[in-house]
This record gives sequence, C-alpha cells and structure tokens, in this order.
Amino acid sequence: MQQVIAAIESSYGLNVIAATRINSGFGTRNFEVIDNKQRRYFAKEWTKDGPHANRVLEYTRYIGGRAAFVPTPLSTRDGALHTSHPIVIALFPFVSDAKPLDALSADVAPLVGEALAAIHDAGAGYPPHLMDREEGWIRSDGGPALSRKFDALERQIHSKPVKDEFDLATLDFIRQKRDRLSRLESLLEPLIALQGAPIHGDFSMQNVLFSSTRQVSAVVDLSPQFFLRAWELGRIAFNVETICTTDDWLSTALGVLEGYRNTCASLRRDDIRFAHYAWQVQLIRSTYGAWQHYFQPHEFQADLDRFWRHRCRAATALFNRWPEIEAHVESLL
Repeated sequence: MQQVIAAIESSYGLNVIAATRINSGFGTRNFEVIDNKQRRYFAKEWTKDGPHANRVLEYTRYIGGRAAFVPTPLSTRDGALHTSHPIVIALFPFVSDAKPLDALSADVAPLVGEALAAIHDAGAGYPPHLMDREEGWIRSDGGPALSRKFDALERQIHSKPVKDEFDLATLDFIRQKRDRLSRLESLLEPLIALQGAPIHGDFSMQNVLFSSTRQVSAVVDLSPQFFLRAWELGRIAFNVETICTTDDWLSTALGVLEGYRNTCASLRRDDIRFAHYAWQVQLIRSTYGAWQHYFQPHEFQADLDRFWRHRCRAATALFNRWPEIEAHVESLL
C-alpha cells in the first residue's frame, strides 16, 4: 500500500492521508484514495499488462469526452495518464453514489440499453488500429481446442480421490457443453456478416454503476476492443446474473434491447437480432472460472466459481426458451 501512496503523491502532487483497497477487478487492483483536502479519488493499479494501460486510458478519455457518465482519467503533473515507475496507476474522480446491481430489473433495463448505445455512438469514430481485435472468434467454432480443454478439466477432476459438489457439477456442465458443440456452427453463421465496431469491451453488471435513485451514474473499466456490438449487447441484455437469480429475465433482456434500439444513433438492427446468438456462443465456449479453479486459482476464486455456475446455467436457460426469445427479439425490429 505504501508503494501505491508514494506513486500517487509523487506523480499527482497529492498529500494522501488514506488509501483503501476495493475488492473488485481481476487484472487490476483498485483503491479509494483521500487527500489532505478530503477529496476522494478512485485509483487503478495495473498488476499485469502495464503497457496496455495507456491504450485503455486514451480510449476511456475519448469516450468519456462524449459520454458524460464515463469517468475520465486525471493527468499527472507531467501530463501523463498514469504513473510509470515502479508501478502503473491511474487516478480518476471518485463517483460517490455509484454501486453495481446484483441483477437487472424492468425499471433499469432500458437505462442500461441507453447507456450502451451512448458508448457505441461515442466510440463510432475511434481509430480501429488503436484497438484490440478478435479476428478468429467468428471464423472457427473452436471445437477441437474446446474438447482438449474439457478433457483437461475432466482429467483433473477424476484424479481427485474425493470429489466435492463443485467437481460433480462441473462434470455435468462439461457434458452439457460437449453436447452443444454441434450447435456452434449454426449460431456462428449469421454472425459472419456482422461488422465490427469499437465497443466498451467489458460492459458487465460489475461495471455499470447505479445511484441510490436507480439511475446510471457511471460506466467504468473500458477496454479498447474492435469487435461485435451484438456480442456486447447480448452479454448485458442476457447477463447471467439476472438469468440465474430472477424469474422475469426475458422481459428484462427485451427492455435492454429496446432501450438500445430507441437511442442508438448508429443502430444496426442485426446487432439486436443476433445479440443472443453471439452471447450463447460465448457461454458454450467459456471455461472461465472452472479453469482457474483447477489450474490457476485466483484471489477472488469464490466469485469465479459462482460465475462459472451462472454461465453454464444461463446457457441452458437460453436454449430452453430459444424460440420464444427469437419471436420477441424479432418483434422489436
């Protein structure tokens, strides 16, 4: 913690009197910082991929200049966007009345769609060469590679003399995923014609923050990606937290899509039409959470374990209501 405080004080010219770790973030460490004038800041330290930080911050500043609810990074005394040695830290204004929701509901769903539309509109003119691109995501169903990952997980579980509840659930989830690999080609086919665009990159429940009056007060943790808007729209409309913890998740998803449709100036209707396709591909392919559990345990592994379960259950829920989803989405267009 002292190294964090020293870096902030020397680079930003602040007199820090308190710094508290905020338990969120998987590639960064986050802190609330207070200076001697009682001003509050949000500090983000890159624990890996430090050189990528500048691209993230440039993109965040660009979007934040066009979407007021995106906090923009403060400049150091030298005009840089972050500290550089020995650690990489960026400082942001602290948004006090801002917390993520556990799940979406009908009253906030359109607001989420509107926020994503604003970010997509804001990023429409950002230079693609400054962004990460996912070139191979659509071109291959990933079947052989996925099968090898499934094999590795199964071997690890079967090597345990005593299997716990998570092990048994994971074996069942892998069986379901294997059964669904044959459906990837039909899910990917309509996505091939979709055009990529600048997106938020991590527009998730954790990064959309709401005020106490249930308005969107901030959207954080942008990552410069040139990818499918449909994927990002599907991720938040059919987010796994809402699907796994509420009964009315389909109506909520449609509310997100409707809010996006009504306000996106650069709207491409196929991004709405195939949002659930793109997200279902991600859910089928994902081993995130399980892989870390068995091979690369994380500091917040309990959260990743829960996320793995939610993703697997959400994929089943989507397939169980696929014809209904298709009809409702088509009615929005």
